[in-house]
Amino acid sequence: MRQFYLVTLLICALFAPLWAQQDITIPYTPVPMSIDGHLDEWTLPLEIKHTSRLAYRNLVACGLYWDSEHLYAAFKVSDSQLCVNATGDNNARLYLNDAVEIYIDGKNDSRDKMDLNDYQLLISLTGEKTVFKGDKQQIQHGSHVPKDHEGTNIVVKTKSNIIGTINDTTDLDSEYSLEIAVPWSAIGIIPKEGFEFRIDLCNNDIDTTADMASWSDTFHPPSMNFINLSGKSDFGFPNDWHRVHLTGAPTWKFSLLKTYHSSSFVLKLGLGVLVLSLIGGLWYQNSKLRFYRNFPQKRQDLASSEIVEDETNFVEDKLKEPTLSTEIARLKSYIQQYIDEDIPVERLATEINVSVRQLQRIFKAELDMSPKQYTTILKLEKAAALLQNGQWTISEVAFKCGFADPSYFGAVFKKYFGKTPAEYKKDAG
Repeated sequence: MRQFYLVTLLICALFAPLWAQQDITIPYTPVPMSIDGHLDEWTLPLEIKHTSRLAYRNLVACGLYWDSEHLYAAFKVSDSQLCVNATGDNNARLYLNDAVEIYIDGKNDSRDKMDLNDYQLLISLTGEKTVFKGDKQQIQHGSHVPKDHEGTNIVVKTKSNIIGTINDTTDLDSEYSLEIAVPWSAIGIIPKEGFEFRIDLCNNDIDTTADMASWSDTFHPPSMNFINLSGKSDFGFPNDWHRVHLTGAPTWKFSLLKTYHSSSFVLKLGLGVLVLSLIGGLWYQNSKLRFYRNFPQKRQDLASSEIVEDETNFVEDKLKEPTLSTEIARLKSYIQQYIDEDIPVERLATEINVSVRQLQRIFKAELDMSPKQYTTILKLEKAAALLQNGQWTISEVAFKCGFADPSYFGAVFKKYFGKTPAEYKKDAG
C-alpha cells in the first residue's frame, strides 16, 4: 500500500506541470472593448495565485477577449502596497514596479527559449509599458531568455485605474486595474475562429521603495514576488505557457459593416445603391404579392358572355355604364385611352383634380375596390378581348395592356378569370 502511494505521488509530481497548463479559450467580442481602465464590461475567469507572504499576498483576476483587430486583456489586482520604482515607456526596468506581464508565442512553435515569434509585454500599474521580442541572435551570447526591447516598435493601448496611493508605506492600498489592447497585425497573427497559439499571464508584486537603481536585473529580494498562471516565479520559457484558442466569430452583419467602413467612397456609394435597389426590389415584389392576394375574381354570373375588342365588361352590375359616377366614368375612358401604359394612382387623381386619398375614398364607396384594382380589371378585360381575337401571342397581349411582366400578367389573369391566358385563348378559339 505504501508503494502504491509513493507511485501515485510520483505520477502527480510528473504530470502536475501538464495539469497546471490547462487550455484557455478566448471568446470573441462583437463590440470593441473600451480601453479606459474600468472593467464593468469584463468577465475575469482566470486567476493568478500568489502563495507567499500572507501579509502582502495579491489577489489577481484576469480575462481575455478578441476581435478582428485586437487581442484584449484585463487585470484586476488587489494589492495593499502600490509601488513604482521605474518610469517611462520602453524602460526595461518596469519590472521593478507593481506590474503585469503578457507572453505570446504567435506561431505556437517555441520550446525552452523565446524566438522571433515570441513577445513579452510588461505593463506597469501606471499604464507605462515595454515590449520585448525574442531574438535568436542572443542565444549564442548565453542569454537565458533571449529577447530584446530596443527597436520593438509596437503600439499597444493601455489604461490603468488605481485605488490607493503609490509609494506611501504608511497606509494600506486597495487595488489597481489594467486594460490592454494588442494589435494582431503587430504580432504577426491573422485571427480567426479556432486559431491556436500560446500565452502566459503574470503578476509582479513589489513592496519596497528602496533605491533599486544600483540593483542588478537578476537580484530578487523578498519584497519582490513574481508569479504566473501556473504558479511559477520564473517566466519567459514558452514550454511553460498555456495553449489558447479563439472561439466565436464575427457575424455577417459585423463583417459587412466593417467592409463598408474600410471601403473607398466610390465603393461605399455603389454598395449603398445596391442595398437600396435590393430593398426597393423586395418592397415592390411584396406589394405585388399583396395586390395579387387581394385581387377579386370575376363574377361569372353577372358578366356578359360577349366580349367586344373596343369595349370592356365589369365584375359586377354596379360597374356597368349606367351606374358609374361622372368621375369614375371619366377615369374609365381615360384608362381605356392609355390601356397600354402603366398608369399610377397619382396620375388618375390629377385627371379629376382630387387627392390620392380622396380618389381612394371615391372608389371604395362606389365600387368597393381600389383605383389600382379597377385599372387592372379594365386591362384584363381588354386582354381577354385580344386573346379571343387570336391575332397576338400572350406576351404581346400583356404588353398591349400595360403589363411589363408576362408572368405576373398570367398570374393575375388566372386569379380574375379562373384560368390561364393560354386556357382562355384555347377555349375562345
